[in-house]
Amino acid sequence: MPGGRESDSAGVEGAPPNRRSRGRFRSDPFLTNEPAPHMNARLSLMVVAFVLLALNLPEDAKAQRLRQLRQGNSRIAGPSETTKRKNTRVTVEILTNTGAIALAAQRWRPVFENLGCAVRVRPGTSQDKIETREIVRGSLRQVFVVGRIDRKGLIQFEGESFSTRDSARMREWIRELETYGAQGTPSGKPLWGLTKTQYVALFTECAKPLNSEVAGKTLELALAAFESKSQYRFRMPLATEDWIRKSIPGEKTLHSKVKGMARGTALAIALNEFGLGFRPLRTPDGEIELVAERLDTVSDAWPIGRELIKGRAETAPKMFTFNQLFQDETPLIELLDKVAAVSEVPYHFDYNRIDQQGIDINGARVSHRERKGSWNQLIGSVTYRLKLHSQLLIDESGHPFVWITTLARDRRTQ
Repeated sequence: MPGGRESDSAGVEGAPPNRRSRGRFRSDPFLTNEPAPHMNARLSLMVVAFVLLALNLPEDAKAQRLRQLRQGNSRIAGPSETTKRKNTRVTVEILTNTGAIALAAQRWRPVFENLGCAVRVRPGTSQDKIETREIVRGSLRQVFVVGRIDRKGLIQFEGESFSTRDSARMREWIRELETYGAQGTPSGKPLWGLTKTQYVALFTECAKPLNSEVAGKTLELALAAFESKSQYRFRMPLATEDWIRKSIPGEKTLHSKVKGMARGTALAIALNEFGLGFRPLRTPDGEIELVAERLDTVSDAWPIGRELIKGRAETAPKMFTFNQLFQDETPLIELLDKVAAVSEVPYHFDYNRIDQQGIDINGARVSHRERKGSWNQLIGSVTYRLKLHSQLLIDESGHPFVWITTLARDRRTQ
């Protein structure tokens, strides 16, 4: 295997406990414990237009091309340029139980009517439940919110409770329903505010293998390798576009060999080299976009790998077989390549953070005293001496790889 920064080999988990979690998911509550299957159809997470953002063109030409992208000449665009906001109507249904509560409910009617909602008050039955749902017909979206008055006169909705003094908070809640529909705003919600169906569909898409190599390619050519046939539109905020144009040299190339990896992890690793990440965003119209942003401005980027579903020895058995270990001083990359060949587990560097810490992994030389142990212990020991931490993770398809990053704590810990 070739050494250096374009290496596609594997290391192992280091000795100290992991201090960072940006590069993994702690749990996937909507998924089974089985890895998502590979798909035969080639379908990418990215679109080709994104590649133009980092072209080594004159500034005027790049700015003009970016304006064309945002005007809808590409699938990369903001939601306001490519979609029409749905006309949303909110209907509030208030359930009552007794006469006194029914009287209290009538006092709530003008509160919601003043907020622009249609209001219906009726006696509740044992079959009724508090819920929020929507019906979409063309450009019209009808949101139905069912709540119940309790004995204290508070009105209980799904995930919300109001008194008559909470007018400002109710107004904000109604505006979110008008903007985002029954799901409400995705901001601050687990799994980017996606439903079970939405998240599983996205995860399955991310589990498909990347069939093209991107190592040695510039940003625009690497992203082109992710192809353009995707059910998800890719978008960048204007601030990210400006930063890419000003901060990323057109001749900078990728080091990571990610061919064959699941697309989600492969894309996250590739973008990470440029200080970028991506995350899903649910738009006001309920569509899912993939948004690229600077890693130093977001805390919820799509993770680089996930924690293991099965035990380490079961996930990567050859990494944990015992051998007589002895290593004279040798280049770090050469040792990692050797372990990768034996264990059949690739490794990948967190070049973004390693470069920030000024660690020279290409020039580093390591050694190990003679003793019996696993390849996991060997790699954990030598990387730790370089102030690096190695961890065994899996991609979205369940295939193992080793992620080697710095020991320094990441401020963007999830």
